[in-house]
Amino acid sequence: MNESNGTKQLKTGSWSHACRCFQLLSIRGRIFYISILSAQSVTSILDLVGLGLIVQLVIGLQYVEGTKNSSFGQTSRFIERIYSGADTNFLLVVVLSIFILKGVLSLILHSINIRIMVRETIDLVKRLSQLIFAFRTSSYRKLSSQDISYTLFNSTEMVFRDTLIPISVILTDSVLIFLIGVNLLITAKVLFIPTLAYFLFIFIALRKQEKTKTKNSYRIQWEKEIEGRARLQETLLSLRELFVSAKLNLMLNKIVDARGASVKAGAVVTLSQLRPKYFYEMALFGGIGIIALVAKISNNQDLILSFLVLFVISASRLIPSLMRIQYYLGIFQKSKEQTSSIFDILEHNHLAVEEVPNLLYSPTGDENKTVFSPEILVENLSFNYDSSQVQPTLAELNFKVEPGETIAIVGPSGSGKSTLIDVILGYQSPDTGRVYVSGVEPHVCFSKWPGKVAYVPQKVPIYEGTLFENVAVGLDTSDFEVNRLRVFNLLEKVELGEFVLQQEKGIDCLISELGSNLSGGQVQRIGIARALFSNPEVLVLDESTSALDSSTEHAVINYINSLRGKVTIVIVTHRLSIIKACDRIYYLKQGRIIAQGNFDEMRNVLPDFEAQVKMLGM
Repeated sequence: MNESNGTKQLKTGSWSHACRCFQLLSIRGRIFYISILSAQSVTSILDLVGLGLIVQLVIGLQYVEGTKNSSFGQTSRFIERIYSGADTNFLLVVVLSIFILKGVLSLILHSINIRIMVRETIDLVKRLSQLIFAFRTSSYRKLSSQDISYTLFNSTEMVFRDTLIPISVILTDSVLIFLIGVNLLITAKVLFIPTLAYFLFIFIALRKQEKTKTKNSYRIQWEKEIEGRARLQETLLSLRELFVSAKLNLMLNKIVDARGASVKAGAVVTLSQLRPKYFYEMALFGGIGIIALVAKISNNQDLILSFLVLFVISASRLIPSLMRIQYYLGIFQKSKEQTSSIFDILEHNHLAVEEVPNLLYSPTGDENKTVFSPEILVENLSFNYDSSQVQPTLAELNFKVEPGETIAIVGPSGSGKSTLIDVILGYQSPDTGRVYVSGVEPHVCFSKWPGKVAYVPQKVPIYEGTLFENVAVGLDTSDFEVNRLRVFNLLEKVELGEFVLQQEKGIDCLISELGSNLSGGQVQRIGIARALFSNPEVLVLDESTSALDSSTEHAVINYINSLRGKVTIVIVTHRLSIIKACDRIYYLKQGRIIAQGNFDEMRNVLPDFEAQVKMLGM
């Protein structure tokens, strides 16, 4: 994870972090959260009533009558006045009912709170996904794929589940502790300060030790989790190379090291979470000594039993609350450490959280246009991946692709060809200038006319599933049968018909993860068939035939050429044989168009181009 992000998050106070998480909630979510928080706090009053009744039951009015001059007796007469004449069995039923009611209400409120947080988490994932992927924000460039994975699948859950829910539990238990203190103050003043001071000392000591032990553990867990995932992904993608070069163990060791560090950090956290349980159990028995001391100070040995009962009753409610607070403070700390990327993405892009879902539908350019026009306009386009670059990636590009026209973008490696395609497709936003597809910005075009623009990358992604599902991506299951013949026809046109016929299940044959049971050429042809499935009117091919043998490439290109005049085609390639029939060719060098024209014109105006033509015997 970016170091600056981590440093920033470490400097963020707990209250500030809680406020930032609360602000991520929708207006409705905030209202529900505050309402539940208030209700949970009110239910704690039931504990105070229950504790008073327990004292009445255990100690008994008869015993209290014999201690009217003691502080305990005086306060117990207060209880007697409230419950005088009440039947003991009736009081027992009331006590049980109160605590059962408190438990049921707490469980219901907590369940509602969790459901609200689930809904808000899903909305947050949607907003972040759009910011990261749909709008290609500046933060995206700083995040690795594993950073993004952890942010969307881990951090988003923590930001509510491990922040706002712990706050509600901590606040509710704090109110309960306060009421227990009030009960002690009313029932036995002499026990009030020693009991609370005793447990407060244990709580502070444990909390201080926990913070010291886990200060870096949560951050190590986070960083090593991301590092381990990255090493695993790298190993899967380069497995053959690593195996042949005998470097597989090197990568496996890196995976084990990252995972080992994460597991060790997790062990520290687990021990810190277990420690309070045993300390508070010992503290309960240690309280007997406090009772003896208090009784001695009060010079009334007869009160030992009364004080002991009251202490045990109070401690039985105090200890669970203190343990929950201790536990959830640790969870809160974890959230504080591991959710910085969410705020980095949201705050660095100056977008109101509520506005993000609507951005996909904000038209620009010719917003009244209702019919798709397969044309592309690029005006004064400049783009840099890094503002510190001396040489821009793309600089002052101007051209227009007319409907039905086939153009090619060629040039040496690193000239900016693929970057230009990224900007045309809205995958990257230009620093200056504009790009319009059918008269509107790319992302607006894709939302307004889905499927009208199709793109085939050099490295086609393969999804785990059937061959049919990989071509008809996103197709509703009800339309499967209607489109089966169409999928097969497309596969035939890209020279995969024979492959399909060789499969026992035909187009329903399973394709493994990452397409490991396919050749590179087969993967590329699936990508072309996938792009053509939506009947696009604009087709963008980025080195989409580089893995094909000459014979297959010739057949595929012939099919693509048959679409000329019907489909606007943009081809990025190093192979001059593919672009010979293009209407226009743009030659890119160091991010600038240095020449344009048809094939013969380019031979006359560009010596480098002519030299390559002769070298290839064309």
